[in-house]
Amino acid sequence: KIMLISCNMLKGYLSSDTPIDWLKIWDIFTISSAEVEGVEEKGKDISGVIIAKVVAIEKKTPDTKLNVLTLDIGNGKIKVVTSAQNAYVGMITVCCPANGTINGKRIEKLEILGTESEGVCVSERDLGISQEHTKMLDLPKDAGFTQRLFGW
Repeated sequence: KIMLISCNMLKGYLSSDTPIDWLKIWDIFTISSAEVEGVEEKGKDISGVIIAKVVAIEKKTPDTKLNVLTLDIGNGKIKVVTSAQNAYVGMITVCCPANGTINGKRIEKLEILGTESEGVCVSERDLGISQEHTKMLDLPKDAGFTQRLFGW
């Protein structure tokens, strides 16, 4: 059987005066608890990903499943073209504006069906937390939409 353990969850149970090397702690864990077969480091190839608020939705064309979202990213607004169908005005979600990176790929402004998309909406699969990739993340309303997630 495989058991996945989040380092972020463990942080709540561990205290140390010295910084914890999360890649090496698994050697200690293997010796004292169970065998660790591998370590996956999530988020190391992600930067510029932020929390945003959906302030407007425009259907691009009736015959496509594309929507143009206006996102408030805290220091301005950007437009993003997405195929995700779960967006709603007021939604707190995750996006990566142009010049950020997801899985090592630089995000650039693109023209899609005559509309400039200034970034992308980020799925759970993009963040490496599940295989879901058809929906935008729907975060709690108190998530603080100007908070930076990765690349600090």
